[in-house]
Order: sequence, then C-alpha cells, then structure tokens
Amino acid sequence: MTGDMGLACIVTHPRGIDLLVKAHAGSKKTGVLGLVGDLLKLGVSAPPEDGRANEALLRLIAELLEVRLSSVTLVTGKTAKNKRFRIEGVDSMVALAFIQSQLDNP
Repeated sequence: MTGDMGLACIVTHPRGIDLLVKAHAGSKKTGVLGLVGDLLKLGVSAPPEDGRANEALLRLIAELLEVRLSSVTLVTGKTAKNKRFRIEGVDSMVALAFIQSQLDNP
C-alpha cells in the first residue's frame, strides 16, 4: 500500500515499512531535506564513493527512526540517487508522524 497515509514515500510492508528516498550525497546538511515528488530527500555529507553514502544513509535512517542499524537494509538503488530502504519493526504511522515533524520543522 502506497501513500494511503499522506506520504507516498512510505510503503507498508509485512515486516515494517519501505522508505522511498532521493539521496543527496556530499550534502552540507545531514538529515531530512524535504520531499521531491513521491520521494523523501535525505542528505548525507559522505561522498557517493565505495558505498560510503549508502552506509551513511543506512545509519541516518536508523538514527532518525530510532531502530537498530541491522533493521535497515538497502533494497534497491545501490548506485542510483533514488533508493528503497526497508526498515523492519517500524509502524508506518510512527514513521509518518516522524517524517511529518521533520518536514514541518526543518
């Protein structure tokens, strides 16, 4: 199910959620940068080299949603800017509330 809660970047999954992300590697700001279409734009300072930005994104998502790093996996988009992360053990409504708060208070 996509976008039924108000944000299409959150997709419900039997074990948690999938988060659709537009990555901004080499960003001056680390964190939620806004929405780009149906994607949540996340910035990390790490460069897009040798998987460093992907690792930084995994850590950022785990920190933001207060889950273990092992609960977050990159499903698609290893070398692309548009990525799909799976976060296990997170309720979609909790994720929605957090993301909405980040968008309302940048």
